[in-house]
Amino acid sequence: MFPSTPAESKVSGEYMKAFTIAYDAFVSEQRIPDKKRLLENYTIAFRQDGRAYYIFFVPKIPPGSKGTIGGENELGVSVTYAVSKSDYSIIGNQFYK
Repeated sequence: MFPSTPAESKVSGEYMKAFTIAYDAFVSEQRIPDKKRLLENYTIAFRQDGRAYYIFFVPKIPPGSKGTIGGENELGVSVTYAVSKSDYSIIGNQFYK
C-alpha cells in the first residue's frame, strides 16, 4: 500500500517546527492577498545560521508567465521568515521587490 522506494526528500523536525511557525505567519499576513496564500502555489526553501531558521516562500512560475516581477506574480508573493532557534518565535520577515 505504501511505496517502498527511497524518500524523495527529507526535512528535519527542527525545520518542520520552524516551518509551522512561519506558515502560521504567512497565512495570517494581511499584505498577501487571500488568493496568493495557497501553499500549493509555492516552493519552500530552508536555510539556517547560528541563531535562526529561514523559511523561504517562493511562488511557482506558471506556464507562459514572464516570471516574478517585484517579488510577486499571479500565484504568490516572495517572502522569507526568520524563526529563532532558541524559542521558535518569528524574529523577522522580508518581502522581496
